[in-house]
Amino acid sequence: MESMKDCSVVTATYELGDGLQGTIGIIGPKRMDYEKVMNNLKSFKASLGQLFRDNRVVDQEDTENGKAREP
Repeated sequence: MESMKDCSVVTATYELGDGLQGTIGIIGPKRMDYEKVMNNLKSFKASLGQLFRDNRVVDQEDTENGKAREP
């Protein structure tokens, strides 16, 4: 991968509960602003976590009200 020789990969893992976990990453130049990249990944992880929590609340409310979610 000669074209990637000047690139770096920054990754962060996340766990959303119920066994859901994964890794997100950013590929960029070796001279990228690593602090900014890490802050962006942390922000994305927080947003992903909030989205998951919000969806769990909606799913639980639908189940309690006898409504099925459409796929």
